[in-house]
Amino acid sequence: MDKLDAKYEVTGHDGFPKLSAGAARDIRKRVYNGETQTSLADEYGVAVKTVNHCVLGNTHKDAGGPIRKPNMGRLSPSRIKKVIKLWVNDGFTVSAIASQVGIAGATVLRIVTGRRTRNLPSGYDPDEAYRKRIYNKLVARCREDPVTGCWEWQGSINPYGYGMFTVKRRRTSVHRWMAHFSDAPHLKDFDISTMRARVLRRCGNRTCINPDHLVIKPVAEYRETLWEIESNKP
Repeated sequence: MDKLDAKYEVTGHDGFPKLSAGAARDIRKRVYNGETQTSLADEYGVAVKTVNHCVLGNTHKDAGGPIRKPNMGRLSPSRIKKVIKLWVNDGFTVSAIASQVGIAGATVLRIVTGRRTRNLPSGYDPDEAYRKRIYNKLVARCREDPVTGCWEWQGSINPYGYGMFTVKRRRTSVHRWMAHFSDAPHLKDFDISTMRARVLRRCGNRTCINPDHLVIKPVAEYRETLWEIESNKP
């Protein structure tokens, strides 16, 4: 039996390789000894989820049951903090975090949404974490003007000169998203779901999303204030 046959058992009409019972036993043994599921998935050419099913005993039951390791299924506080950091500060996707940390994507989702409470940092708020995540992504796509202090949006621009951004399949002006996700005191009462308030820029720069330059105005005062800002532009 060559190396490929030792790892795979080819079954099915499509000819795609599937893990053999021997490979499942080898995976369980190596995970028990400390190897990550991600590295084993790369070695065997399968998804991390497939390796995870092998470890939990959901597949290849003839190869033995799930690993009965004392800390099986538990993530250390340091690894959970790493997941949260990659999610909030670095803006990684769920799949990228799963690959980086060596866990399933479903586990990443349970952590960042607060559904997995074991070993979560005290005071962790999933809504606040999501707000910081989007805020950091907005700031990362800006270029600060050293003269005016404007945070000029470097992403998509609509025909009217306003920056655009999509969150949860909802696409709208990026300065409204910034007002919604910023923790600036003068913007805390803004609700992006209502059109009763408008977000204006004191600087008059349509691509600027600096929270210090944004101001909330009722619809009744919007046009008058906008005219004043535009007329005072150099």
